[in-house]
Amino acid sequence: MLKLAWRNLWRNKTRTAIVVLAISGSYAMMIWSLGLSEATHSKMMSSAVRNAGGNILIHGEGYWDSQASDAIVSHPEVVMTPLEISTASRLRSRESS
Repeated sequence: MLKLAWRNLWRNKTRTAIVVLAISGSYAMMIWSLGLSEATHSKMMSSAVRNAGGNILIHGEGYWDSQASDAIVSHPEVVMTPLEISTASRLRSRESS
């Protein structure tokens, strides 16, 4: 059966060449499109982090109600200390593994 299929492929060489070129061209365009979308997403995420002020945003009590710039965290060290400890422990665990 495979022998018959192989012979039929080469019976019309022009048609076979066109189909092979079409399949390989569409595969190349798909890979290019995936790379472009990944690069665009990466650039968008880094731009959002840069413009928003960082990966983590900490808002004061009531910020989401008014979204006013005067709603600030009165004692940021209370919030930052657990985050720093958590980050430091993650970095140590990555270095040891």
